[in-house]
Amino acid sequence: MKILITGVAGTLGSNLFDYFSKDDQIEVWGVCRDKNAFIANFNPKYPDRILALDLSKKYADEFLPPNVDLMIHTAAITPNSKRINFNYSENISIATNLVEICKSMKVNSLFSLSSGSVYKNNSLMCAEDSDLDELNSYGKSMAESEKILQNNLKNVTVFRLFYVYGINYNNDTTLVNKLRKMIADKLEVRVSERFDNDQINPLFFSDLISVIKKFSSSNLPCGIYNLAGPETISFKYFLQLLSNLEGQNLKIVLDKSVPSPLIASTKKLNKFIPINSFTTFEESVLSL
Repeated sequence: MKILITGVAGTLGSNLFDYFSKDDQIEVWGVCRDKNAFIANFNPKYPDRILALDLSKKYADEFLPPNVDLMIHTAAITPNSKRINFNYSENISIATNLVEICKSMKVNSLFSLSSGSVYKNNSLMCAEDSDLDELNSYGKSMAESEKILQNNLKNVTVFRLFYVYGINYNNDTTLVNKLRKMIADKLEVRVSERFDNDQINPLFFSDLISVIKKFSSSNLPCGIYNLAGPETISFKYFLQLLSNLEGQNLKIVLDKSVPSPLIASTKKLNKFIPINSFTTFEESVLSL
C-alpha cells in the first residue's frame, strides 16, 4: 500500500509519517514546505521519501509518486502555526491545488483531517449537521476546504478532529500538552465562565490511527465524521487529572473572554466503529 501524507512537518503529519514508516507493508511518502528542516528535526526513517512542496502555491513540476492508494491530508494554516505572517485563506489555496495534485497522482482515496473549529462555539454538542461558524476565519477556511475536496474528488473522507493528544513530535501546540506545561510552570489556567458545566472529549492519537486503518481497509462510507474521544468528561475533572499528572496545584482563573471547549457527537462514526474500542482519557493519561 502506498500512502502520501501532507503537512509532515506538523504535529499530526510527523506522527503519522513516523507510525506508518514502521510498517514494512506500507510505502509512505511525505510532503512539507521545508524538507531539509524536517529531516534535521525529525530524522525520519525514509528521508528520500520526503518531498519539498508548498501546497499553497500552484502545482508545478515537482516529482510526486504516481498511483497513491491513500493520501492523508494534514497540511493547514492553524491558530498554532509557527509562522510570522499568514492568513487562513491559504487553506483554500491548499485545497484547490491539492485537487489537481490528487488527479495527477491518481490518488485512490483521500482522508482529510479537518477540525472541530468549523462549528459554532456554544454549550451544545456538535454533530456533523450542526451550525458552522461563519465568524471564525480559521474554522470557515477549513469548512470551505472540505467542500472543495469533496466537490472535486472521489472517495473523500473528512475527519473533524477534537483535541488530539498522546503524540511524540512537535506536540507543544496540542491542548493537553499546552495545559500540562502551564500547570508544570505554575501558571494560571484561564477558563470560561461556564467552567462548572463545561465538558470535553479529547482523542488519544492511537485511536486516530485505529480509525484511519479501519477506514482504509474496510471500504466504509465516505463523508464527514466527527472524531473525538469516547467519553465526555467535565473540563474541571480533565484539568485535575493533568494537574495530578504534573504533581502541581491547579491555578484557575475565570475569564469571560475564553470560550467553552467544543464537544463532539460521534454517533455517526460509532455506527461503524464501536465506542468501546476507543481509549478513555483515564486509561491513557498515565502513559503520557
